[in-house]
Amino acid sequence: LDVIDKKGSSIFSVLDDMSFAPGANDEKFASILYQRMDPQSTRFVANSLHQGKRKFVINHYAGPVQYSTEKWIEKNKDEVPKAMVKLLESSSNQFVNMLATVLDDQEEKNTPTARKRSKKTVAKQFSTQLKNLRTKIGTTNPYFVRCIKPNQEFV
Repeated sequence: LDVIDKKGSSIFSVLDDMSFAPGANDEKFASILYQRMDPQSTRFVANSLHQGKRKFVINHYAGPVQYSTEKWIEKNKDEVPKAMVKLLESSSNQFVNMLATVLDDQEEKNTPTARKRSKKTVAKQFSTQLKNLRTKIGTTNPYFVRCIKPNQEFV
């Protein structure tokens, strides 16, 4: 989890730093990510072949997964297109109109001055959810039940 969500030197940290930086793009994001990640890490791998294609690999518990940094900056901002809000506003359905109002209120919170205060990005939302989950798991006493399903070929 440190590779994904450690403060200052993780994928989400770099992504959030880059999301509202002037002139930020996928190439710059990938470059800074390669610089900040620990080269000795066994979990994060980005050899020269990966870097040439702006990709990296995370060695998860279940095995390695390759990721492309393409459109990460854009997707992290999670902005609703204005045309979509206008379309919802033009609907004759009252519920759909209410959705337009909610989305428009969220967009007002993402103005440049509000962004500096809250920076509500997809990565930040996920990070908050992950922190809450880890806290909840930390306060529980897990019990494991072993289930054995017989192999029908050998029964």
